[in-house]
Amino acid sequence: RMTHNWLAAVVAGVAFAFLPYRFDHYGHLELQFTWGLPLAMWALHRACEFGRLRDGALLGVIVGAQAVSSMYYGAYLGLYLLVVGAVCWWWSPDRRRSVKAIVAGAIVAGACAYPAVLPHVANREVVGERGLADVRFYSATPASYLAPDVNNRLYGPMLGRFGGDEARLFPGFLLLALAAVGMWRCQAMPHLAYVAGAILAFDASLGANGLVYQVLYNLVPLLRGLRVPARFGVLTAFSLAVLAGFGVTRLLAWLRTGSARAVAAVALVALTLVEYRSFPLPLFGVPPTQPAVYSWLAGQPPGAVAELPVTDVADFRYMYASRTHWQSLLNGQSGFFPHWYNDFQKYADECPNPESAAWLKSRGVRYVVLHERDY
Repeated sequence: RMTHNWLAAVVAGVAFAFLPYRFDHYGHLELQFTWGLPLAMWALHRACEFGRLRDGALLGVIVGAQAVSSMYYGAYLGLYLLVVGAVCWWWSPDRRRSVKAIVAGAIVAGACAYPAVLPHVANREVVGERGLADVRFYSATPASYLAPDVNNRLYGPMLGRFGGDEARLFPGFLLLALAAVGMWRCQAMPHLAYVAGAILAFDASLGANGLVYQVLYNLVPLLRGLRVPARFGVLTAFSLAVLAGFGVTRLLAWLRTGSARAVAAVALVALTLVEYRSFPLPLFGVPPTQPAVYSWLAGQPPGAVAELPVTDVADFRYMYASRTHWQSLLNGQSGFFPHWYNDFQKYADECPNPESAAWLKSRGVRYVVLHERDY
């Protein structure tokens, strides 16, 4: 849609699909759901070019669905669209019609995302907001963009020291080079829009180390429920991928024959995959059968279950095993912990005694599963 060159589109698409960032977040399923980013921009360009309400509505549906798929990407995409959309709107043939389409899209997006946002906002009253200390800890630095995932075969041993938890945002040297070619002497709307998007996303990913996110943190209540500005880096990489598409188009134009252009595109794809290859991924086996106690729980009257001991790794196992009985579970794992969860861990370590039993009953616990081998 942007380059009118399908070979360039394939190179850019492969680069975005296999970013090292994805392998670093293999365990974060929702962070793999980036399908809405390119589709939202496609709909935005259509809304700005034709000014049709249906294109604006399509944009809204995509953004809303992206927010339902991943709250982080929904919020960050909305902010990204404000900047890239403003540049696209400025160059639109009919600004009045296009702004109507974009406003319609914003309304539709809000309606689609509302069911997911509402409990998120309500939960904030229970667990509070993310403090600046959390935001600062999960903020990227410029050096984060030199850090691939730890299993990257080509650069991991050499560049791994630049990374940290949630701060491995390496887009690949080839992608950077192709994006630089795409930006060279750019004056047209699409190029400038994605240059602006890349600058915004890069600075926002720096969080407390940058400028934009600190301002947005005070202005946008939703952001005060998110703790990882570094995840804005996926939009930096997306901007670079689009610009790289323009760069590939420029490079392929120098070749005279279609076969030469195809060979060059295949070579660029191969080099990209060589840069990005990551293995072995750290996986562990899950037992094919669960202990008999879970089958027993499935046949008992409804009641909350507490599994002991309480540890980060064990809680994941307990959540997985709860698929067998579907009773309510006191254990859990997330980025937020209710204030009482520290008490749960304390009483779990002291169990069994009258005080711990009384506390578990006060939380509505009816069944306790004790894993002696884990003590």
